[in-house]
Order: sequence, then structure tokens, then C-alpha cells
Amino acid sequence: MMRLSPRLQQILEQSLAGLVLGVIVFYTYAFFVIAPYSGFHWNSDGQVEEIFVPSPLQIGDVMLQIGPLTMPEIYLDIRQSIFLGLQPGDLISIRFQRDGLTQTIQYKFPGYNLAEFLRRLSGQWWLAFVFWFFGLITLLALRPKDTRWRLFLAFNFLMAFCFATSTASEHHLLESAVLLRMGIWLSLPVYLHLHWVLPRPVASLPKIVWPVLHLGGVAFALAELLQLPHPGLYSIGFTFAVFGSVLILLGRVIFKKGQRKQSSLLLLAAMLALLPSALTSMKLLAETGVYPLFFLPILPAAYLYSAYHRQLSGLEIRGNRLVSLYLFLLVSGLGMMLLIPLADDFLNIPTGILFVGVFFNLLIVVVVIFTYKPFQHFVEKRLLHIPMSRTEMLENFPGQIAASPDTATLIRLVQREILPSLLIHQSLLLDCRDELLVVIDAVGVPPESIPYYPDLPTLLSLKQERLSANDHNSHPFYGWIRLVLPLAVGQKVVGVWVLGRRDPDDDYSPNDVAALQALASQMAIALNHITQTDHLHALYQANIDRRENERADLARELHDNVLNQMAVLKMEFDKISLSTDFLQHWDDTILNLREVVSGLRPAILNYGLYVALKALVDDLNDRTNENPLLVLDIPESDIRYDLQMEQHLYRIVQQACENALQHARANTIRLHGQLEPGRVSLMIEDDGVGFEPGQQLDLNGWLANKHYGVAGMFERAALVSANLQIYSTPQRGARVQILWAHNNHR
Repeated sequence: MMRLSPRLQQILEQSLAGLVLGVIVFYTYAFFVIAPYSGFHWNSDGQVEEIFVPSPLQIGDVMLQIGPLTMPEIYLDIRQSIFLGLQPGDLISIRFQRDGLTQTIQYKFPGYNLAEFLRRLSGQWWLAFVFWFFGLITLLALRPKDTRWRLFLAFNFLMAFCFATSTASEHHLLESAVLLRMGIWLSLPVYLHLHWVLPRPVASLPKIVWPVLHLGGVAFALAELLQLPHPGLYSIGFTFAVFGSVLILLGRVIFKKGQRKQSSLLLLAAMLALLPSALTSMKLLAETGVYPLFFLPILPAAYLYSAYHRQLSGLEIRGNRLVSLYLFLLVSGLGMMLLIPLADDFLNIPTGILFVGVFFNLLIVVVVIFTYKPFQHFVEKRLLHIPMSRTEMLENFPGQIAASPDTATLIRLVQREILPSLLIHQSLLLDCRDELLVVIDAVGVPPESIPYYPDLPTLLSLKQERLSANDHNSHPFYGWIRLVLPLAVGQKVVGVWVLGRRDPDDDYSPNDVAALQALASQMAIALNHITQTDHLHALYQANIDRRENERADLARELHDNVLNQMAVLKMEFDKISLSTDFLQHWDDTILNLREVVSGLRPAILNYGLYVALKALVDDLNDRTNENPLLVLDIPESDIRYDLQMEQHLYRIVQQACENALQHARANTIRLHGQLEPGRVSLMIEDDGVGFEPGQQLDLNGWLANKHYGVAGMFERAALVSANLQIYSTPQRGARVQILWAHNNHR
């Protein structure tokens, strides 16, 4: 197949947009200037609905004949114009039916009048420009030019074409009725095809299906040009297109779980766009003229959002505040339209309309005051997927950033909240201490575009500058960079935050730069705190390791030397006469020393955490003669964890049990939980005296109250990234809960 050159393709595309705009402007001009001003308006049944000038006609009269043309002749010949060529003051014969009686009058043609002009002004003519504008956005801004792009372009331009010709079609003016029907037939396969592939294809179909449907639409359009189909057949085709599209969307929502979110958005947009017009036609809404038409632009906006959301992130357009305000006004207005007829019927007094108007104006003010902010938050978070506004971000994030306890928490905050809130799609967070450039977090940045430590001076020279793609072509990794923010504590640079592509135009305004620099300053503080915390953890871990080694050495010395010598001495005792009490005390001393050795370095840990905990419970029961009774309720497990992990968890449980034995005055102490691959859940629970909930303190609180054993438990939990919680109710005991998961481990 021959491919057009890019230049020729661009010319054809721009010519198409210009042609559609020309049609819109021409028929808009025809609607306001050329179309006759008859002084009254009738519906498709021929019934007079509105009268704009003093006239012998009345609302409710049914037109039978206008001049030489009967109403069936007018409906069947869509090229036959009505009132065209008449001058103000000319008389024309009109035959109509009123109260079952047929009457004929000589109607004086009024010509232009302000009331009828305002009625036209409040019509749907402007929607053609709205859909053309969405088509222009598609043409100029959205890529790639694939099937979805072509269908969305055709959808918008055909909708614009149909709205433009529909304004003049009721007057059968300048082939407008014929062109309207042709446009609708061409739209039918476009509707179905677009909803089949948007946002992703529902399923694969034989390649011949869509060409046949599109050719069918072209065939019916050509038939309309020759006026071969029945004049009302196009409305059946339009109904089929609408209901077919809705069924496709429903099928996506029900059967395509992965597409449910975007399909639900499209379905909701379609319902919201069409519902007001449908309710107005059913007389369920107050007659508000143009208002229901303001819902229709929701359709192309939702399709645009669904088709190109995130996939083409560089071109994604999300004016979230404008969208929120627009939807809020529409939804609140729809509520008012539903309530006004009900309230007016309820009042049923001569001044009812005035009273209702005043009442609902006040009600709208109250609704706006109390509901706009929650509504805006709902739209931004649920529809536009923007977790937080920029103002809220600056109010909330600095404190959260500075308080981040570890790098993982900081990364989650940046990825899930900060970057989406500012529509940023490329971010690189670097630590530049110790003559290394370490990547802390990279979003949307390929590995080959990450700078090295020797490039740091050049990178810092670009700080706070608003860069474009043409500013730094000499460096291969600079092409994506738009903003460089140093992370400094005092005069010391501890890192760099590099930002790239963002919506809608990759530009960072001065206000954005100031806000991001404020966040960068807090990130520098957070990174400094995290580094210091990591150093302290390392020192504390080294101290614990040293203590454990010392305890192991001491246990070894006691076992190999002291206990062996005591055993030798006992053998010597057999040669001399000693009292039975002395020998019993000697055996008790040996037993106590063995318990001390076991406590200093539980050799049983070599066989796994479960075996060690079981031995701990048995030893404590032996020591206390089961008063209180310690119960082990953990499923047997041979799962092994890191040696330090097992050691810390064992010591935490040991300390918790010792605390319960000394302070709880309990009858039963229960150790239960689960030991699973990559996850540990343990609970030490007693039925003792408990303590006041106000005494549930953090690490600093336990230290301040000189509870060093509990403080040590919290410190050990922090070292292995476990979550330790202590709960208590007076006279109902206490609970110590330990939770650890592999993905929490630093």
C-alpha cells in the first residue's frame, strides 16, 4: 500500500480540520441569518410548542399544511425549505387543527424578531465548535496516529459536522437535512468501532468486520444523498449506534476486569451526558433551555481522558480544578432541575415561581459552600487520580517527609503522593555522599540516563533552572532533565533531586520550583536523619553483636571450665564424708549455672526459632513450677530465618515473658502466633493485673520511665524492622505483639 509523505499527510489533516470548521461556520451563519424567522416553533409531531410574536396561532395547535405543502410532504422531502423567500409582512396560508377542529388562517410572516433569535442562541449550535475543538486537540497534540487516534478524530469531526447541520436541518435549509443524515450513517460504524477499541480492544475480530461496517455506513450515506431510505430510518441507525456502544461498555464493565475502571468512567460519562436531555424530554426536569446541552462535552472529554491517560503521559491534559468545578456545576444544576418542578407543584400558589426561585438560589449558595470542596476532592482523587492538591501538598508533605523513618517510607511518599499531585512522570533521587552517586529512587528514568559522580558538578550547575530539551544536548543523560534541585543541609549537599517530564507541557513554573525546593529541603533533612539513624542502628547492632559474643564466650568458659571443674570436685566429694544437704546445694548450683549458660547463649537456637521458643517455655515452666503456667500455642515449624533475626525475636519473647512473670501476677501466660516463610507473627498474652492504657509508651517513653527491658525490646524490633506493640487493660492482662515481614526488612 502506498504511504503518503509526512508533509502531504499533514496538509490533508489540516485541510480536513479546516473543511469541517468551514462547514460549521457556514451552517451556523445560515442558522442565524438565512433561516426564516417564522415567529413560532413546532415539534416533530407538528404541534406548536413556542410562539415568539403576537399571532392567531396558539400553543398546542397541530400544523396540517403550510402554504401549498402538507406536513407529510414537508417531512418526506427533506430538501423542501419552508418559509424561504418570504419577506416580513407577506401572507401565507396555514391550515391547522385546534381542539379537534380544522382551521385555516392567513398568517402574516413576521421576519426577524428578538425572542426567536434568543431561542436560537440558546440552542445546540455551539456544540459543533466544542467537538471540533476536541478533534483539533486530537489532530495536533495526540500521538501515536494509530487506529484509536483515527477513530477518535473521526468521532469528534463527525459529531461537529452533525451538530452544525442539525441546526439548519429543521428548516430543510441548504441540504442540511440530507447532510445530517449522511453524517449520522457515517458515525454509526465509527461509534461501534471506537467503543470496541477504547481504551483497549475488547477482543480480536476477523479483519473484514470493521471494513464491511464502515463501507455499510458509506453506502447508507450515499443512499441518503439520493433520498432512497425512509426519512426516519437514520434515527433507527443512530439509536442502534448509541445502544450498541452502551452494550459494549457494559460488557467491558461486567466481563473485562482489567478494563473495568476506565470503562466505568466512559459509561458514567455517557449517562451523565445524555441523562439531562432524556429527563427533560420526559418532562421530569424543569425546562431550562440550553442547560442540558452543557453535559454533552463530557463525552469527548471522557473519551480523551480514557484513551490517552498515562499511556501518553507527556500529552495528558488534566485541568483538575476546572474539571471539578465544571462537573460540580453540572451535577448541582441537575439536582436543582429535578427539585424545582416538585417544589413548584407543592407550593401551588400565584407567587410560587418567585418563591421557588429565591429559595433555590439560597439553596444553591448553601450547597456550594458546604459541598464543593468534598466534591472537588472526589473528582480529583477518584476520576483524575490526583491524590492531593498542590496547596494541601505543601501543608502536609514537609512534615511527613522530615519524619520519614527510613528510605522505603520516603520513596513511597514521593511515588504515591508527591509525583502524582504535580503530574510528574520522571524523577531521580540521588545520594551523593562519600564520593558516590547512589540512586535512592528512579521513576520513568532509564538506567542509561542516570548520571555518574564525576558529572555531579555539571548537574549542580543547573540547579533551579527551568530547562528544555534543547538546553543540554552535549550530555547524553541530560536530554530528559527539566529541573535540578540540590538537597542540602546547611552548606553540605547530601543529594540531588532531578525532575523530568510532567504534564501538560514539561514546564515548571516559578511557583512550582519554589514548592519543590521546599520539599527538597525537607528531603535533605530526612535523608540526613535516615543516614544518622542507619549509623546508629549499625552501631547498636554492632554493640549487641559484641554483647552476644561476650555472652557466648562467657557461656563457653562457664561450661568448659567452671562446670567441668565442679563436676570433678563432686567426684572428689565421694571420697570424704559430706552432708546430704551440702551435696543437694552443690547439685542445685550446677543446675543454676547450666541455666545461666543456657540464658547467655541458647544453643538450642542452632535448631531454629520454634525449637528455641519451645525450650524457653519448658525452661520457664520448670523454673516456676508452672505457677504461672506458660502455654506454647504455635504450630510446629522448621522454618529458619537469618541468625540475627532469630536471636532478636527470641530475646524479645524472652524479655516479654520475664516481664509477665515478674509484674503481671498472672495465672496463665500464653505464647501464640505463626512462623511462616518471610513472615513472623507472635503474641505474648497474660491474664494478670495489666496497667493503665496511658502507660502505653513509645521507645522514648519507656526509657524516660526507666523501663530498660521494654526499651530493649523496642530497639531490637527496630533493628530487624519488626512492628512491636504493647496493649493492656487494667485487671484484664497485657499483650505484646510482634509482627515481621520480609518486605519490611531493610
